[in-house]
Amino acid sequence: MKLKYKLPNYSKLKLKFDIDRLRQEVLILNDQFTDVYSANGKLCVTHHNLAADTYKFFDQIALTTNGNIEKSTSEECFELLNLNSVKNRIRNNMTDQGMSEKGYNIPTEIYKNSYFEEIVNSFKSPAIRVRITKLAAGKSLTPHIDYDPSYATRIIIPIYSEPKCVNQFWRKNILEETWFEPDGSSYFLNTAIKHSVANNSDKDRIALMFSLDGIEDIEHLIYEYE
Repeated sequence: MKLKYKLPNYSKLKLKFDIDRLRQEVLILNDQFTDVYSANGKLCVTHHNLAADTYKFFDQIALTTNGNIEKSTSEECFELLNLNSVKNRIRNNMTDQGMSEKGYNIPTEIYKNSYFEEIVNSFKSPAIRVRITKLAAGKSLTPHIDYDPSYATRIIIPIYSEPKCVNQFWRKNILEETWFEPDGSSYFLNTAIKHSVANNSDKDRIALMFSLDGIEDIEHLIYEYE
């Protein structure tokens, strides 16, 4: 059985951080937000449809990369998309050319010695694809499924978020909605459950988001949930 069935839709974790420091560092980098294609290089090749349909209003600042920073447009990614070759590459090498999240583990210069790095290093498992995300005011993500926590554990720390910005989860077609208060708390997200974010507020939602290559930080949730 996959881990998604043994874990809750989400859970607040014990680690909590200084929200004021987080906001100060975001302000310094505020002019570096870019679209999902520019922020993630060739990762969009394997997930072109997801990126094009789901993340149209979702900008990012990449804090870790695959070591080969290549900015790509939606059209360029579509031209690169060859399902047979991509499947073969994934089968042979999951990190080939940055086509897997696990290849995004090299710190950028803006990440090194930052408070973001200090936060991420507070977790037990090593982090992959660390980024700052921004969902535009009045916009939503298309409901989608990413991957099971057995592949990677998704963590989010809201930095700016209004009560009308809700995380949504569908388990067995039952909708659960919740607001993650931006007070420095960290949350586990079960990305193998269909999920979305609806920003019904008039302000952008900004968050630190990353995945952990391991389940050490959420193992206790398995027993609590069961």
